[in-house]
Amino acid sequence: MASFARQRAAIETEAERESELSTAEAAIARRRRTADEATARATLDRALAILAPPALTGSGRDPAAGRGSARGQARPLVRPRRGEVFLTFVPGRAGWLGLAERGGSPGAGPLLTSALIGEVDVTAGRQQLGAKLLGPFADILAGATRVRLHLAGALEGLDWAQLPFAGTTLGLQLPIEHGLDLGVTAVAAAAPPRLLIVANPTRDLPGAEQEAAAVAGAFAGTREPRGDSAGTTDAGAAIGDGSAEILSGDRAGRPEVLAALTGVRFFHYAGHSNYLGPDGSASALRLARGTHLSIGDVLSLRQVPQLVVLSGCEAAGDGKRATGVLGLAQAFLAAGVAAVVAPVGLLPDRAAVGPMGRFYRELSLSAAFDGAAALWRARIALADGPTPPDFRVFVP
Repeated sequence: MASFARQRAAIETEAERESELSTAEAAIARRRRTADEATARATLDRALAILAPPALTGSGRDPAAGRGSARGQARPLVRPRRGEVFLTFVPGRAGWLGLAERGGSPGAGPLLTSALIGEVDVTAGRQQLGAKLLGPFADILAGATRVRLHLAGALEGLDWAQLPFAGTTLGLQLPIEHGLDLGVTAVAAAAPPRLLIVANPTRDLPGAEQEAAAVAGAFAGTREPRGDSAGTTDAGAAIGDGSAEILSGDRAGRPEVLAALTGVRFFHYAGHSNYLGPDGSASALRLARGTHLSIGDVLSLRQVPQLVVLSGCEAAGDGKRATGVLGLAQAFLAAGVAAVVAPVGLLPDRAAVGPMGRFYRELSLSAAFDGAAALWRARIALADGPTPPDFRVFVP
């Protein structure tokens, strides 16, 4: 990963200098950069062959032993806590099989159920899809505190928050998490509750700068939640004043963003993102001066935030292909981030201004800055308005 980081830094430096070259020189530089990118990608592939399988299959690294260490050690997968439901859909010869597990009281054990869903037409209406996919699990979902979805294939492209359930929609009924089943424990280091906002680095998305202002303003009122042994919280102490940094335009190049990411607890990106490659592994966030934040950059981070919000097109996939194992959201989670909030599909400029401002206002209402609970409360607050973008909360 260190070799990849050096190669990417050299490529980005060359890209920044291209504007100083003549047309002929720039064409030569682009050809050379294409070759260098292929070399860097081969280096990343070799690194991922070592890093990715343990981190993404449940036999990942031991956070206590340091980032990137203890590869190959088995670790238990996450199980639902009391009141939580894990809802998993797996494809089979007879169609889809649904499996639900609800966490029970200590010593009582979980509640389990399954249902053969059969073939699913993902182009059907929401009412039909809700009845087919959620109806068989109405009893186990009744009274649940949240649901974590484990999806595959075409079902990943559905906007689950908008599926009808219990007289409303699933997204208004319960906080929703999308579990990637990585078997990875978050290793975000303790950091001051500061927020880094990268907004409109390409200078062609005015709505992204409005979003940054809304997020910074909402974060200024965020309060550090304090909990007790019973898990209850109070309002806590204000943390947001003066703790949000905005990098925009030419100030938001790759070197500046990588430097600023060190020591922040929250990272919000509002700009262009690209879901690239057959499995998403070539995805990147576009930054200033023609630079990018790649998946390799994310996996190379020595310190990661607790919560990451990627407010850009296809930051969590295009909704047409399976998100694979190494999209942007997956990379941040594999690096140790506790939760990633990102949209599936296209995100029009200005569409996230209201939802993201509300999300940060709600962020402190649950212990430990619970992204799923904050997004749920934001959906409820905005329920009377237009259908919001398909933002999802991804967890390991």
